[in-house]
Amino acid sequence: MSVICPPNQHQYCGVAACAVFAEPDDSESVRRCFADANAKANEFLYRRVDLEDAALALINALFTCEKRGFGHYVISATTPFQRQHLVALRINPSAVVAALFPDFTAIYGTAGYRMFSDIDRVYVSHRARQALDWVPQYDFGRVLT
Repeated sequence: MSVICPPNQHQYCGVAACAVFAEPDDSESVRRCFADANAKANEFLYRRVDLEDAALALINALFTCEKRGFGHYVISATTPFQRQHLVALRINPSAVVAALFPDFTAIYGTAGYRMFSDIDRVYVSHRARQALDWVPQYDFGRVLT
């Protein structure tokens, strides 16, 4: 989800939403190879956002729009990944996730879940968290609990 507030038009704020709602994945191969809940759990690592978190980001944007001015922000769950993980995410994301979340393999095994074979992009919401004074509550760590 993106929040956009044009300069000098603070009464108009636009929102572009993606990876928020409950419809099946937009990729046919993901729909074919992964259960819907499994795919959505994986996406909390790099692109998905919980609906309540998205709503809170929008509310914060509306209340800070005049002070903040123009901004285009990525609204997604906080990713655990850092720059040094990016190459490995294309090759073996399971290894990266297992290093960051030691219980990942056991929890996914119990649930019958699998990690994607590669992750080609990571959405980072750092600027939104700072500018909107927003703290997403739902991330991959919470998915695992």
